[in-house]
Amino acid sequence: RKREREREREREREKERERETLRKNSHTEKIARVYFSSNINTEKMDENLTNCTHHNDRFSNFDEVCTETLDGLAEFLEDLPDFIPDLSDEFDVEFSGEVLTLTIKSGCVYVINRQTPNKQIWLSSPISGPKRYDFVDGDWIYSHDNSSLLHLLETELSDIFQFEFEINSVRHLLLKFA
Repeated sequence: RKREREREREREREKERERETLRKNSHTEKIARVYFSSNINTEKMDENLTNCTHHNDRFSNFDEVCTETLDGLAEFLEDLPDFIPDLSDEFDVEFSGEVLTLTIKSGCVYVINRQTPNKQIWLSSPISGPKRYDFVDGDWIYSHDNSSLLHLLETELSDIFQFEFEINSVRHLLLKFA
């Protein structure tokens, strides 16, 4: 009986440690309250809580990753006229707040913007249309086809300008978040 009480106390201490860890992460706090208020203790629920915590850790620096990406893209695009001969006078890059707009010629406008609530970057392309990118393993990935934001921009802009290039400066910035 004494051992049983001791085991019960140890389980309670373990639950308290888990509660404290989960409380540190505001997004999982609600899930933790539901989890610990019930008597259900399945492996699946433990796995879900763990995945949720890791998911939030991955996005705890979303603002920094997004800012680095948009700033890096804006700087790269603003420098393009220095490297591409005869770039149209209609080429314009505007970066205001959370929206980066690239106008190449009449009707050819790219819009790249931060979507903080979704933890995504959204792209509107005159060629491939709208896409929503998630930050995965150091790159912005479109989940429907696993394509990269940077690769898509390289491909489409290289075709438009008839000048092949890579956006390695932005890739290098994102390495620290991989």
